[in-house]
Amino acid sequence: MRNFYKYILFLCVLTAGWVFVHQASVLPMSYYHRFYTTQYKIFRFVPTFYVSSKELKSWIDNPPEWAKKQIEDDFSSFPVITKESLDQAYEENFTPHNQLLKVQIKNGKVYTPEEINRKLPHYKGILPVIKYLATRGYLSDCVFILCTQDYLISKSKNPVPILTYAKNLDVPIEKDAILIPDWLNLKSWEFFSRTLAHAKRKYSFDKRIKKLFWRGGCADSMGHRQNLIDLDGISDVMDAKFVGKGYSAKHVPIYAHLAYLYQINLDGARCSWSRFVWQLSSESVVFKGKSNQMQWFYRGLKPDTHYLEIPLEITEIEKTIGELNNNPEEVQKLIKNASEFSQNNLKVSHMYAYIALVLRSYAKRYNGNHALQDRMIPYQ
Repeated sequence: MRNFYKYILFLCVLTAGWVFVHQASVLPMSYYHRFYTTQYKIFRFVPTFYVSSKELKSWIDNPPEWAKKQIEDDFSSFPVITKESLDQAYEENFTPHNQLLKVQIKNGKVYTPEEINRKLPHYKGILPVIKYLATRGYLSDCVFILCTQDYLISKSKNPVPILTYAKNLDVPIEKDAILIPDWLNLKSWEFFSRTLAHAKRKYSFDKRIKKLFWRGGCADSMGHRQNLIDLDGISDVMDAKFVGKGYSAKHVPIYAHLAYLYQINLDGARCSWSRFVWQLSSESVVFKGKSNQMQWFYRGLKPDTHYLEIPLEITEIEKTIGELNNNPEEVQKLIKNASEFSQNNLKVSHMYAYIALVLRSYAKRYNGNHALQDRMIPYQ
């Protein structure tokens, strides 16, 4: 019996030590990064592990106004969605680039074409989410098309009801696409958020370097990234470099970005996917280049409230950072607003809820045949 109590005591001490290590963030950040990377690799096979059913239901029942307006706007060109218009859109836009995915929801089950490779990351990130929502009764019967690539290249002359992860409002055929959260955030944001929680404790506000910091790839549809790189070295208020094949700068983990007080969000091939999400949660001030590209949550954000929109000119950057360095109250206000938005709108549960709201709105407009379509098999 004495050995039993020793065993229990050992477990209690071990648990207390583990809690202390993880709450106090006393170990090097690389440890927490490896720990949550391992956890992510284990639970990636259970993509709904981080979903709070309570938060999901609450957000679906009471979505914020910005979400309702964004969905309403996205569907404004589609009062009715017919099977004929959907089939035409699928045939016209089914290209290797778009990697269109046709999905059918019927009686709480999800069906996809038998010929697709379900192991592709783009599919593995979104299909389990749709299955989760369908099996729990959040979705009605319908057939829809999803573009699983960064952006849609369409041959259609008229608006097409295709779901997409991002769009450029300057491109006529893209501006009518229907936004949903992207597969990368759905799959990995909660993993990132746990690592960032330790980084925020390690790099407290008064310890952060007062520089604008950026590392990223060279995909650059707006030219913003190259503009920023061209400014690097001109002033000591910023440190910006390309990483990847052919570049000398090394990759910097997300948590290490938080050593700097100022972050900047710049579009890549289309938007910046997970970067803007983690930046809003980073307790750093977020700068953003002006752009008409958007993701599903942009409508809820306001410049000068959640982030700062500035021209990519060294004089403007130096001036803005100088003013912020002399006004810590304004810095704290921006950080607080961004953090609150992230906490209330950008958890994985909120992303699931937004997809449910989009597909509910879609199903109300869909008047096609609900019979199971040819060559569609259950998604397992």
